[in-house]
Amino acid sequence: MKNENLKLILVACMLTIGICVIIYVGNSVIPEDYKFNVGIWGTVNDWLMYSVGIITAVFLYKTLRSQQEVQKMQMDLKEIETHKFRDSLRPNVIVTHSEFDSVNSKVYFTLSIQNNSLKHPKFISLLPLKFNSHIYIEQTALENGFCYVINDYLTPEDKRSINVEIAFNANKWASYNDLGEKYLDFYQTSLFFKYSDIKNFPYEHLVIIIIKPTENYIKVSLGDPDFQ
Repeated sequence: MKNENLKLILVACMLTIGICVIIYVGNSVIPEDYKFNVGIWGTVNDWLMYSVGIITAVFLYKTLRSQQEVQKMQMDLKEIETHKFRDSLRPNVIVTHSEFDSVNSKVYFTLSIQNNSLKHPKFISLLPLKFNSHIYIEQTALENGFCYVINDYLTPEDKRSINVEIAFNANKWASYNDLGEKYLDFYQTSLFFKYSDIKNFPYEHLVIIIIKPTENYIKVSLGDPDFQ
């Protein structure tokens, strides 16, 4: 940076000296009628002030650009630190159990907290859900489905889990039958699982449930949390 500034100063000085020399020599050598008009071309002092103004403008621009680069770097560092902080707080939720009861046409799955606590979890589903009895649930009917809010904290230390029950109905679950023989008798439904960490940063998972009743097959997938 210092070398770059020195080059700019040297170039500006050489340019100024060159112009001043041309004006001085020209006024000394060429005939009076062809001399540079001071009213138009100015004096050596005018050109010196002009050069100083150019150098000042260049340094102001470089200073502004440097400040902008520092501000951008600070914003990038702040964003990185924010992500690190959120990652350190983010609860790790996994599916620890899933089961399809073909006799009663019921699906069961369990969500467990592995590390970090979460609070105020809620489920949004197109189909009605049931939960383990020891959890207090506030149920709200939506225009298209249901919302279930658990007004509680869930911590890994308590070894607490959320047991969810959902009824299977071939008419209400999405069918894969139109995708060909390979996917015959596969059905799917999905719901949203939302919660906050201890600093109120919100998260959202998409829970996808796929079953094949004829083979008692079930798969419950918990998508990566979306930061909101």
